[in-house]
Amino acid sequence: QSSGLPSVVRAGGISLADPNVQNIEIAECIEHHDYEYPSSYNDIALVKLAEYRIPTSKFEGAACLWTPDRIGDTDNAIVLGYGHTSFAGIASEDLLKATLKVYTQSQCEQDYPPDELSRNLRNGISKDFICAIDPENLRDTCQGDSGGPLVKVILEKPYIVGVTSFGVGCASGMPGIYTRVSEYISWIEEIIWPDERWA
Repeated sequence: QSSGLPSVVRAGGISLADPNVQNIEIAECIEHHDYEYPSSYNDIALVKLAEYRIPTSKFEGAACLWTPDRIGDTDNAIVLGYGHTSFAGIASEDLLKATLKVYTQSQCEQDYPPDELSRNLRNGISKDFICAIDPENLRDTCQGDSGGPLVKVILEKPYIVGVTSFGVGCASGMPGIYTRVSEYISWIEEIIWPDERWA
């Protein structure tokens, strides 16, 4: 990314001002091998932590990765982030969340057609993306939220279905674009569980 790679993970915190949250160093950032900035295709990365720490906060824990190839066209999903509360506004010190509705793939393809002049989506929307929007245009991801999770909760268990990639403005009436995690499960598994582990 143009702003540089992250250096720490702040696990379990819901406020950047909380002095009691421990920052865990990132040992390695692994970008997808086909990602090319500023394109939004293959906009996904993994971070390897320098240490494993047992969760100590009620706000800290693991989320599952969503493996089915699609989620319902009208399912709700939750986005989280510390991004700006309005376009070109001030970033939030508190972790914010919003419930969005997943767009149909065909509708999203109409909203984001192929455009040779586009920096993000020259070839338009592919199956590697999820689109989501607040029907009331009041809530959305914004600058500073990129890389955050799009979460579906089933039986009180969180599943990460997408990773915030980009949008047109903030709550502008256009759906936000999220990298579809299920399309990258094989890549994730190859890195987390390399072949030699099973030899």
